[in-house]
Amino acid sequence: MNKPKIVLLAGKGESTNIVYHRLLQHIAFAAVVIEEPVNKKNFKEKNKKIRYSKGHWPNDVSNTGC
Repeated sequence: MNKPKIVLLAGKGESTNIVYHRLLQHIAFAAVVIEEPVNKKNFKEKNKKIRYSKGHWPNDVSNTGC
């Protein structure tokens, strides 16, 4: 049976290693992206860009993607 594939977006650290190795038993990784920490303002801006690129508008609760 094929394992589902995901992309892991994480920061450097022991917890990333733990999560990666635990998930590896159950899934395959399409990619693992390790990023440097960002401050709260940059995180909000980045999240907004991702939401806009997927067609999710901040005030549109009917299309949250969840």
